[in-house]
Amino acid sequence: MKAQLKGILRRQVSRFLPTAEARQYARWMKRHLAHRKEQFTEAPEPGLLSIATAVWDGSPVEHLKTLAQSIRKANRASTTDWVILDNGVTRDHLLAALADIRKIPWVK
Repeated sequence: MKAQLKGILRRQVSRFLPTAEARQYARWMKRHLAHRKEQFTEAPEPGLLSIATAVWDGSPVEHLKTLAQSIRKANRASTTDWVILDNGVTRDHLLAALADIRKIPWVK
């Protein structure tokens, strides 16, 4: 319990009081993302890119939902296919999440 608490506190400290390296990385990432936004102004050619994701009973459903939100946001022009590889999912919460995701037209 004590070790867990120390770990939690350490993560919170670095979240609110980042190191010099963390601040430097955050600045670099901000510049990098701005540059990429300028560089890639158009949606990719349809059919040029597919994303493949394997899902099985051990897959964290929250990660899958977060991934779905991220891909939806990035694929507003619907030019990218998302191929979900169902590796024998039997858990109800994952099956429900997959059913919702498969309603997206560009999900295969």
